[in-house]
Amino acid sequence: MKASLLIFLSTLIVSGCATHKTMVPVSGSKADGIVKMAYEYTPYESPIVNQEASRTQAAKRCQAWGYSDAEAFGTSSKRCVLNYGFGCEKFRVTTEYQCTGNQAAGNISLPQANTYQPYPGQATQQIIINIPSPTPSHGGVTLQPINKY
Repeated sequence: MKASLLIFLSTLIVSGCATHKTMVPVSGSKADGIVKMAYEYTPYESPIVNQEASRTQAAKRCQAWGYSDAEAFGTSSKRCVLNYGFGCEKFRVTTEYQCTGNQAAGNISLPQANTYQPYPGQATQQIIINIPSPTPSHGGVTLQPINKY
């Protein structure tokens, strides 16, 4: 009886505890429409992540940027963020989400292709560069490259 209880307790300690983790936005790019979401855990935890809640949080960030929704790229990256020299003590798992839907075009204006539009009040100038054609001789003398070596 004592042996089975000891095995059960040691298995429980070694296996770790299942913990619910919530992803939070850690970075992103409005111009690229990418939101990076992450959570952290220790080696003694078995994280359980609600993927739908994470997508909803990413979609809220995307909606603040003018997009309509967000979609996970599909892969996550895990890296050690706390190491005292005896192995990793804390991991961070990061998932990238792509903002989807049309971005509001009210704040972005793109010029027509192959046109130049100066800023108001900016003086325009034209630069002309005259490049002579290469000639092998100057005044009857043929120039040869100098080889120093």
